[in-house]
Order: sequence, then C-alpha cells, then structure tokens
Amino acid sequence: MHPPVSATPDDTPASDSWEQDAWAEDAWKRDDWKNADWGKPAAPSSGVPKGPRKRGLAAYNAGMIEAGPYLTFGLQIAFAMVFFVGLGYALDRFLGSTPWGMVGGAAVGMVAVFALIARMAREADARQRAKRDASQDGAE
Repeated sequence: MHPPVSATPDDTPASDSWEQDAWAEDAWKRDDWKNADWGKPAAPSSGVPKGPRKRGLAAYNAGMIEAGPYLTFGLQIAFAMVFFVGLGYALDRFLGSTPWGMVGGAAVGMVAVFALIARMAREADARQRAKRDASQDGAE
C-alpha cells in the first residue's frame, strides 16, 4: 500500500479543504467562490425584467407560458409528414401508382414542414419584437 500523496510540493500536509467532506454543514462557510469579487457583468442586461424575480411555482408557470408554443413543435412536424405520406400511400393504393404517391406526399409534407418552421420563426420574431418594444417603452 502506498502512502497518501501530498498536494503540496514540499511534502507538507495537503490543505484541509480538499480532505473535508463536501457535504458537511460548514461547506458553504469554506466556499471561496461566494466571497470572490466578480466585478461588473460583461454586457448590460437589457432584456432582464426590472421587478422582483419570480420564484417557485410562479417562475415555473412563467417559463411554461413562454415555452408553450414550442412544446408541440416536434409533434406538429411529425404529424404533418405522417399525414401527407399517408395521403400519398392511400393515393397509391387507389390509383395503383406505387411509389409516386408516397414520393409526392413526402415532398408536400416537406413543404408543409418548412412552412410550419417559417411560421413559427415569424411568430417568435414578432413576440420578441413586441417584448423588446414594450421594454423600451417602459424604460423611457
């Protein structure tokens, strides 16, 4: 068995902060990061609301309200593709034109997906612009 290796070059015992239990109750008191001088932020925070921060359930609800339009985005894309490819498959079965209905359905589905992405981006841009305009009106 090897003796413990010291963290210092002169073979003095290693600092006790490395050897103490991180879960001990006084760990916060020993934390050097909380006492650091962080200075000013790198950029001004123009988009941060001026009021008190929401905590707990209110913060969760506010985040879910903002994320709401995007939560079903993947399902909308998947259902658009499944719908149009399924429509092409049904058309193939009815007309007997096997791969062309599905190929056409996939192409129309891709156009629908791109239109969905463009609409979501346009709506997100409009919401961001409205939020920015409202914050600038409130700051003046």
